[in-house]
Amino acid sequence: MTVHGSRACVACGEGGLAVINVDAPTPPHLVGALDTAGRAYGVAWSGQHLFVADEDGGLIVFRARQRADLDADGDVDQADFARLQRCFRGAYVPQADPACAVARLDADDDVDDRDLRMMLACMRGSNIEPSPSCGPPE
Repeated sequence: MTVHGSRACVACGEGGLAVINVDAPTPPHLVGALDTAGRAYGVAWSGQHLFVADEDGGLIVFRARQRADLDADGDVDQADFARLQRCFRGAYVPQADPACAVARLDADDDVDDRDLRMMLACMRGSNIEPSPSCGPPE
């Protein structure tokens, strides 16, 4: 197991890789999983990369994306803003659409001005990688 920011990555053997949100005050909960080719038996972070040692798949390398990169294309730009805008409801108005879960940047139930501020802090434009200091990677 390794922890990076608010995420714990756990090698689960035949269960592959589990990603758990360990950010207080919410209880830890599963936010992602990956079924690897064989048995995942080790994980480690280095910079913005997650390394998974897998019995059959060998070394698998993942690059962390910035949470505000909603379309996971390596930048925070107008396309990401448009997605956040489609999901925007306002403070204390829960956004239950599963397609909007990625837009809840501050990890609460709504998409509001706090999420917008987090995105704007990371926005640099199309094909420009966001600054690693703009927010926690995912």
